[in-house]
Amino acid sequence: MGVTTTLINKPFSPRGNDQSPLAYNRAKLYSGKALDFDGVNDLITTPNISVQSSNVWTYTFNFYRETGGGSYPYIFDARSSGGDGYTLFFNPSNLFTFYDSESGSGSRNIGPVYEFDKWYSIALISDGTNVSLYVNGVFADSVSGFDSVAVSDSLYIAARYSASDFYTGQMAGFKIFNTALTAAQVADLYNNPEKVVPTGVDNTALKLWLPMMEGAGTTAYDGSGNGNHGTISGATYVNGVGSPVAQSAVMDWNKTSNLLPESNGFVEADSNYVYTNSSETEATITAPDGSTDAFEYICDAVTTNNQFFRINPNTTYTSGQVYTYSLFVKYNTKQFVKLAYMNYAGNNYFVAAFDLINGTITDTDSAGTAANTSSFIEEAPNGWYRIGISAALVSSAGNAMNFEFNVIPSGTPTWSTYGRVNQTTTTSDKVYIYGASLIEGEQGPYVHTEGTAQTSDVLLPQGLTSGRDITGVNLFENVRKQGALNLDGNSWAEVHDNASLDITDAITLEAWVYWDLNGKSAGGIMSKWFPSNWGFLFFTNADTLTFYISNVYPATASVSHTFTANGWYHLVGTDDGTTIRLYIDGVQVGTTSSLGSIVDTGRELEIGRYNDSVSNTYGDSIAQPRIYNRALTAEEVQRNYNAGKNTYTN
Repeated sequence: MGVTTTLINKPFSPRGNDQSPLAYNRAKLYSGKALDFDGVNDLITTPNISVQSSNVWTYTFNFYRETGGGSYPYIFDARSSGGDGYTLFFNPSNLFTFYDSESGSGSRNIGPVYEFDKWYSIALISDGTNVSLYVNGVFADSVSGFDSVAVSDSLYIAARYSASDFYTGQMAGFKIFNTALTAAQVADLYNNPEKVVPTGVDNTALKLWLPMMEGAGTTAYDGSGNGNHGTISGATYVNGVGSPVAQSAVMDWNKTSNLLPESNGFVEADSNYVYTNSSETEATITAPDGSTDAFEYICDAVTTNNQFFRINPNTTYTSGQVYTYSLFVKYNTKQFVKLAYMNYAGNNYFVAAFDLINGTITDTDSAGTAANTSSFIEEAPNGWYRIGISAALVSSAGNAMNFEFNVIPSGTPTWSTYGRVNQTTTTSDKVYIYGASLIEGEQGPYVHTEGTAQTSDVLLPQGLTSGRDITGVNLFENVRKQGALNLDGNSWAEVHDNASLDITDAITLEAWVYWDLNGKSAGGIMSKWFPSNWGFLFFTNADTLTFYISNVYPATASVSHTFTANGWYHLVGTDDGTTIRLYIDGVQVGTTSSLGSIVDTGRELEIGRYNDSVSNTYGDSIAQPRIYNRALTAEEVQRNYNAGKNTYTN
């Protein structure tokens, strides 16, 4: 039984203050992610990175240390083969030890003593002479006598530079600034964990930001705009992490996969990439993500209608499934380029031409049985465009799916029939290329891959630029509506048990929910529903919503509704002690007889989950969840729907 309160109507808003008259039912979020390091051989390495421009810098990160591992586990090591630089590691007393190879004074312990199995938020700051430590937003200790030098070498996280002294536990939100944050700025980041750069600090001061929120894959994406993506070796992701880790539920993010390995390799020896009368070479320009990983695509000096760069995905795909191929292209000497999907059986193709100066699609054409075709072009950072085409796969024996990329030597392209470029070209016919992607479905974000394809979805939060993720790609579906929880299928929120939510006679559950027919097959929207201790539950199963009420286990009563389209819906379930009703968008869609009472589970309220299990999480947005200790009337349900329908529109 929870604490005693006055029972009145009590809608509440998760994340932030309760909007009901009681104003105390705050929801705690469990939507953070972190990398888990086993203390044996797990680590992250970054490429050659300029950590700071002087001996003034700030490191911030969150950690959760577990027992086990060696006596001196490293948080990070910013040295090159043991040379100049500095490190931070634990000593056997569970204190941090900071080591500066240039100071001449060796290492210094810096407090406090840390507990195992507990999250901490850390800021380590050098002002050029003193190194200060802040724990959970508050100053803890400082040491003097250091003159740390600038470092521009590979960074090791969770291990020593020699791939030894591995860290055991979890870590998230690793940042490096080339400025010394003030006490107020440290507190700003701690109190606002989703904030990337604190007030008063320019974005350019952020030199590395690894959110560690991907949830899958072997790349820790750098959101600083410098393209210093980390390589994850062995570490695995954990979900459902609470404070002080940044919470994806209150952030905008992209989530997708990439069926192409070596997505930015464009290596001619790779069997996925076929060059005919053309070639590629590394370019010395800034890529869309801030790295220097772009390539220059070059046409050979020939007269031929066979001059192209082809993607030959070495994977089995589903006939009839829509696939989208995209890549980034930048003007060099030629204004027009072309993408084509083709399957030679029956002369099936879809082709689109793109203008790299004006950012427009100049022409499209298709033939055969190519279906569900579309194309897009969008601006990307650093003067690039992202271009792509979509088509349903046509499968025939002995004929693989191919995507081709061409440079158009001159003129504005038009096609009445399919054909490759058939003009004289020279080695000055060039464009820049970067980041190939192949995904199931329509247009989506780009995910960088290394040696293997990324077949499971990766989550990329919004970066420094509003409307773009940390790799610079436009945000797509997972942009929060006002006040919504942006759930990804691995996260939820909880409200502690108290008497205001121990409702046993009449009740209303209400929420705005984005419904995705292709989402998780089963999940909870709002619930007090635990093993052998059922109370009430809004439950989703594929295309069906069910409102459950229970009194004495296992007695239940329920009413359901089946959806036929994705989108935002207003959901209301009521139980007045006589009749249980379900409303969708203000309209009653079903009723059943009430059980007369509701069991008091004595447990927390779960939002986006039920049954106390991560396998029962909801995989889309939930907004304005409300609970009343009475049954709303039909007129009140309609009024609430009308109040929100202009905000939560499809």
